Amino acid sequence: IVVGVLIVGLPFLLPIVVVLASSLVGMSGILVALYASTESGRNYVGNGLSPLVHTILSTASGQRLVYETGPRPTPVSVARIVLPKDLMGKLIVSLLIDLIGSSSYLLPFVGEGLDLAWAPTQTILIMAMYDTVTPSLKYVSFVEEMLP
Repeated sequence: IVVGVLIVGLPFLLPIVVVLASSLVGMSGILVALYASTESGRNYVGNGLSPLVHTILSTASGQRLVYETGPRPTPVSVARIVLPKDLMGKLIVSLLIDLIGSSSYLLPFVGEGLDLAWAPTQTILIMAMYDTVTPSLKYVSFVEEMLP
């Protein structure tokens, strides 16, 4: 009986679950920001983010991003710093990119606006990972995300 109710009710309940989950993520983000504004929170967040900051500051693009040492880096060069270089990492990030792009179908009228916002971001990430191997993939990715 429970499985039957879930099968019949899932299409109606899924938007509600998505809205509740996104509200929970938003509220937790606010709570994390409030905690990070305290002294102990700054220490905790600083210790957690120090490997990322060190990675960014050890590259030429990251130094140009943080300090005024020349022209600003492009979004693609910044994305190349943090995106994985190995095949398994690229596969996982590609699947996450596709999952985010496909999740716009869950919200009926808001989804098209999310596609318009996600398409440039997806194209930058695809360019950062695959532009040296398949230069035309960025165009396919952008058109795929912009079409309804």
